[in-house]
Amino acid sequence: MVTNKELKRMIAMERKKQAKRNKIIGSSTEKARLKKQLFNLKYGNQLKVVKKIGGGFKVAGQNLVSNVSSATKSFQNQRKSKKGVGGFLQRIADRQ
Repeated sequence: MVTNKELKRMIAMERKKQAKRNKIIGSSTEKARLKKQLFNLKYGNQLKVVKKIGGGFKVAGQNLVSNVSSATKSFQNQRKSKKGVGGFLQRIADRQ
């Protein structure tokens, strides 16, 4: 049977081991945090510029898609309508 004194000694040893683990984990997370901070200080402005440019491309692409889709819709409507050159050509093609 284990005595109280031995149990207290074992608890103290485990606490020391846990403290070492916590110290190692803390230093590694601190190192990662410091690296991130250094990166942001070095390249933060460049990242902001690139993000703005990328956002501009995204907006321009969405506008282009919208314009193309509306143009194709209007062309399809004109093609099926009775008025205009597109409708005239479509009627000729349908008759043949």
